[in-house]
Amino acid sequence: MTDRIHVGGNLNSLMAQYPEIGTRVRLLAEHLAELEQLNSSAGGHGDEIAETYQSNVVEPGSRTHEHLNKLIALVTQQAGDGGQGALKLFDAAEQDATEKAKGWLPD
Repeated sequence: MTDRIHVGGNLNSLMAQYPEIGTRVRLLAEHLAELEQLNSSAGGHGDEIAETYQSNVVEPGSRTHEHLNKLIALVTQQAGDGGQGALKLFDAAEQDATEKAKGWLPD
């Protein structure tokens, strides 16, 4: 275990990327919905083979995509929130350390 925490100078810029990641996750959901619609219409409707395809391929795939996208969105949100919280703690610690260090300086 380390005795000191090092915050890279690019941490703020890295954390600033989380909104873009969120946008990309939303776009992924939109593309998956489009893919599912195409897959569903390509499978046909109204006959036994089409209904079997819909229930065994399209519906399970749609649920899997939906769950996966929700998980990616949740993890991204939690990482972004946690990172923002960490940045606030690091900033507060730096300010506190600066104030404490000023007390050690000779007048």
